[in-house]
Amino acid sequence: MVAGMNFELIFKLSLFVSGSLFSLAVLLTAGLMISKIVRRGWARYTSSREEIYKAPILHAISSESNAVLELLFRHKRRWGDWKIVEHSLLKWAQGLRGYGHQKLCEIFDQNGFADYEIRNLKSIRWWVRARAAQRLGQMLCVRASSPLIGTLQDHSLEVRLMASWALGRLKDPKAVDPIVQSLAHYSKLAALRATNIILTMGHRTVPILEGLLQNPDRDVQVLAIDLLGVLKERQATDQLIPFLNAKNLDTRVAACRALGNIEDEKAGPSVARCLQDPAWQVRSKAAFVVGQLGYVQAIPDLKRTMGDKFWWVRLHSGEALSRLGGQGQKALQETLSSEDRFARDMAAQWLDELAASNL
Repeated sequence: MVAGMNFELIFKLSLFVSGSLFSLAVLLTAGLMISKIVRRGWARYTSSREEIYKAPILHAISSESNAVLELLFRHKRRWGDWKIVEHSLLKWAQGLRGYGHQKLCEIFDQNGFADYEIRNLKSIRWWVRARAAQRLGQMLCVRASSPLIGTLQDHSLEVRLMASWALGRLKDPKAVDPIVQSLAHYSKLAALRATNIILTMGHRTVPILEGLLQNPDRDVQVLAIDLLGVLKERQATDQLIPFLNAKNLDTRVAACRALGNIEDEKAGPSVARCLQDPAWQVRSKAAFVVGQLGYVQAIPDLKRTMGDKFWWVRLHSGEALSRLGGQGQKALQETLSSEDRFARDMAAQWLDELAASNL
């Protein structure tokens, strides 16, 4: 009797669960269908409203006035039009350059969209702040520069990266210092973003970067050194050379790397001295850089570092000798008779590379 009651209870329970799952599936299917219908309807509505605004926007561009757009907003504006017009301006601006893009940016600014996005920089949602920074940069809103600089202190790295990109588009030199300080402590992606921004702004950033060399924050200092190297700024050579003797390993490596990128021959003697640095990372980078600089006076030191216990140092020493013309090739040939097996192997490798390149 008890077993029969348990079976009946289980059967009813299974029916209830099956019915609930079926009802849930029906509701989800209905919801997806309704959502699809709504999206299609919104797309048609958006397209029709966009067509209404396209003509006055084009007229505003051609007549050098945005009064028609303001009038349309005042008398014919409907629910959703603000988002529709802003999206249209952003979309059309992507395909324009020169005068047309400039006029769209003015319409964006003069009709309140810039103010709206500047307010969004203080939204409680990080993605809204990031999107606002992106839009302000895309539409070249110069008066958003100060709010965007403030956004570089945002707790979200995504927001800081987007604000940095926007400031790079605006090419405001005042933003260089806060951008470097904002991104210096984060990932290689952040450092790459800073590099791209500085390249966009060009040599006007050099005085600011030179000032950042004295920043007590090591990460800021290292990024400033690297950026001066990327800009190939020869006037910074004398300021970078002292960093080859810095206590911090990353700073010494960055200084070598930057001087190699700048390719100023007068840095050769200082970089060559780094072949005796206690850190193999510095010796390796220094060996590579003396090859970049074509500093043939470093050949005796490079022959010595061909026997370094660290493979990277030996590799870059051999590479440097291979780049130093006939004298370097002669040093490689002489190293074939070295007592150090590793030095002999590395010399043979680079002589093979030279032979292959000649062929």
